[in-house]
Amino acid sequence: MKKIGWLALLFAIFACDETELDFPFDGDGTQIEIYLVKEDAMDYYNPEYDLSRNDLEAEPWMRHSEIEFYDWSAHTFYLKNKKTKRNYGGGYFSVTADEEPLITGFFHSMVSSYFPPAGAVIFVEDGIFYPEDVLCLQGFGRSLTKNFLEGKPEFRQAMENSGLLKEGINVELLDVKKANNTTLKYTFKVTNLDTEPIYVMDPAKMGADRFHYYTNGVWLSTGDEYYQANDYDSNPSDRIRPRWYARLVPGKSITRTVTLDGFKPLPSGNVTARFRFPGDNRLDAGEWKQSDGRIWIGSFNTEAEFTLP
Repeated sequence: MKKIGWLALLFAIFACDETELDFPFDGDGTQIEIYLVKEDAMDYYNPEYDLSRNDLEAEPWMRHSEIEFYDWSAHTFYLKNKKTKRNYGGGYFSVTADEEPLITGFFHSMVSSYFPPAGAVIFVEDGIFYPEDVLCLQGFGRSLTKNFLEGKPEFRQAMENSGLLKEGINVELLDVKKANNTTLKYTFKVTNLDTEPIYVMDPAKMGADRFHYYTNGVWLSTGDEYYQANDYDSNPSDRIRPRWYARLVPGKSITRTVTLDGFKPLPSGNVTARFRFPGDNRLDAGEWKQSDGRIWIGSFNTEAEFTLP
């Protein structure tokens, strides 16, 4: 009977378009914080160094109490308020659970000529790449489709235990076809995995040219050959208009087919297709909060294998 009751609850959650519930990861009180790493605590070129609490500064760089939630699909902290001006120390930070280091990362500026080490990266340009109340853990030196945090089960478990975790969205690349020798049609599906409505960009509402201003669309590889669109229509837009979003209630999806031209002559046979689904990262602080959901921020990389004629 308990199993039947649980299934009935799930059905009720996903059947009702307006259901908004707290995420089921209630947590056990685990405190997630970010600390600066002491300048002399580690080799500058070794972000995988096994840190201890003694390697970290005394006070957190970002406290648990400052975090609204953590979106797993984009590895993004949504904050309760704007980030205040902060010291970036010697370049390294550590995300901790109850003061125990989980992962080590690197603060990086886009104006720097230095390429950061492989690992988690936080850009220091507040309010340029993300709203001032959003903090995204980027990945450098790793797969374009798999953020290295996916291979850190202890990090995921700590986020669940903290009660901060939200699942966000999932994006699947369903189909890629040739429209002609230099044009592709690609089909993708976006699903809301969370328990609150999420707003995502919708190329059916904003047009492919505006959508491709925020993403380069799909690109292909076969062996050591790469095929990217270099000459395609894009329509610059500094702001996403409200009518260009799709509102996805919990468990719901949209599937869209988009045309992208400007490729060099496309190959035939087996290819790997990759796609980065964009979030609306140009919002002002607090704009992601909607009265009936939230606007998804970040980027989601996905890939799939296809055969072209």
